[in-house]
Amino acid sequence: MALRQFGAAAAVMVALALATPAHAVTEIQWWHAMTGGNNDIVNKLAEEFNASQSDYKVVPTFKGSYPETLTAGIAAFRSGNPPDILQVFGMSAIPAFFNSSLLIHITIEEELKGNDSMSPLDVE
Repeated sequence: MALRQFGAAAAVMVALALATPAHAVTEIQWWHAMTGGNNDIVNKLAEEFNASQSDYKVVPTFKGSYPETLTAGIAAFRSGNPPDILQVFGMSAIPAFFNSSLLIHITIEEELKGNDSMSPLDVE
């Protein structure tokens, strides 16, 4: 009996020792209006990025035309469940987000410099 209990305890200890801790993946929701070949490119970029690392998972989601995507984004922000990235066309979309602290100014120069301290765009 004692040998059986010891064997069971040893098996549990080996299983625990071999188990790897769960690694939480940060999911990034990316809503866009890309269709056709551009949609294929967006999906390929996400797939390649996801395959290149294991900390993040980009999930691109087609939300319709640009006006439909913008409308979905505004509704999501108002409901408190916005996507992480909302790709909309042109400056005409920006007024919908004024006074909300939701805009982040991103430029290639900041990325090239490795600036991780981007802050909400000052729209005043």
